[in-house]
Amino acid sequence: MVITARLEESSVRELLDQLLPARVLLDEERQRWIDIEKARTVDFVTGEGLRVETAGQLQWPTAGLSLGVTFTSAQLLLRPEVIEDPHGGRLVFRPSLQALDLKNVPAFFDARLLAMVNTRLAAQGDELGWTFGKTLAIDLALPPTLVPLDKFGLAARTGVVSVEGNAIVFSVEMTLSFSRRPEE
Repeated sequence: MVITARLEESSVRELLDQLLPARVLLDEERQRWIDIEKARTVDFVTGEGLRVETAGQLQWPTAGLSLGVTFTSAQLLLRPEVIEDPHGGRLVFRPSLQALDLKNVPAFFDARLLAMVNTRLAAQGDELGWTFGKTLAIDLALPPTLVPLDKFGLAARTGVVSVEGNAIVFSVEMTLSFSRRPEE
């Protein structure tokens, strides 16, 4: 059995309005972070992900100094991907900055900082996700009046996600099962 969910553009925009603004910590010491403001625009890039245009601030210590800069615009790409795990899979959204325009900073520094931030984001890329295999797993005891049945099971096996021109489509293959009580 396959279950398919389709997140239309309006639902995605509503979710992004709930998600942003947000601060993304880029190190365990909480000295490097990026504040991402509300989305200005959201584009569905077919086969790739969601491109979000935003602005914000960046804190990045360097040479013993704490460097805080404002970026007037940034393009953030959220790439949905299904990865396997012991429970049947996770749907993750891997973020990467595609473009960054820092206020009052030379352009060559923009590209260098962009690469450093993306390295940090890639290191924590699976944190924004849903363990759908675990969430959708059901092991339900059946009533004792159903002899000799014991339990009903539902498990997620695999998932597939794609980005279309105006929606994110997620499908998950499910298995159904019944177990019987041991014979006495």
